[in-house]
Amino acid sequence: MRSAYPPQGVLNRRNVARILPDPLGGLTIHPGVNHFSPYLLWLTIGAGALLLVALLIMIWRRGRSDRGRMRRVLKQLSGVYLQEVLIPDGLGGEIQIDYLVRLPDRFLVIDLKEMSGVLFGSEQIDEWTQIVNRRSYRFRNPLHDNRARCQAVAELVKPNEVLGRVVFTDTGEFPRGRPQGVSTMATLIGDLAHPQMAAPRPDLDKVWQKLTHLATPAPPIKI
Repeated sequence: MRSAYPPQGVLNRRNVARILPDPLGGLTIHPGVNHFSPYLLWLTIGAGALLLVALLIMIWRRGRSDRGRMRRVLKQLSGVYLQEVLIPDGLGGEIQIDYLVRLPDRFLVIDLKEMSGVLFGSEQIDEWTQIVNRRSYRFRNPLHDNRARCQAVAELVKPNEVLGRVVFTDTGEFPRGRPQGVSTMATLIGDLAHPQMAAPRPDLDKVWQKLTHLATPAPPIKI
């Protein structure tokens, strides 16, 4: 019967690798043999993919929740609005608007910012700051873009009044006070001084019909 061990006194590197115990637990590792299982590799990839999908679903649900609340706020204002549309910008192009609202006596342009954490900004500076988990991020002053959108709407509805607001979700806070022109979902109605109480203007019906005719749906954002 052939022995599994080499003849006594005959040792080489290959034999030593086969017969010497592994100091980490007795597992002998044979040279040239790959002990990494493909199953473990695919399991790791699958777990990472599931975590990514779960994160995207969480972000999507949060976005739906924020926009659902925004719709409820707008219903209290007037209930008449266009959401995520493109309108002519007056320069031969188009500009996107998150919410274009018809109030009883004027029009309202809303930029919705779904940002959490601590926020700092003012009307004059070009970059604002967001702090999340002790990390600081800078972003463009959203009031600049909101003014550009208001100007585009004003050109289409003049001489009627157009208001603009940048609305943040309630997960973001301004510890030093909100800049003028900025609201949260919780404060928007109060910041506008209860516009639903204003006297309605039937002459705005034709102007609103013009806006709805010119507006086209904005393309969805690809993730």
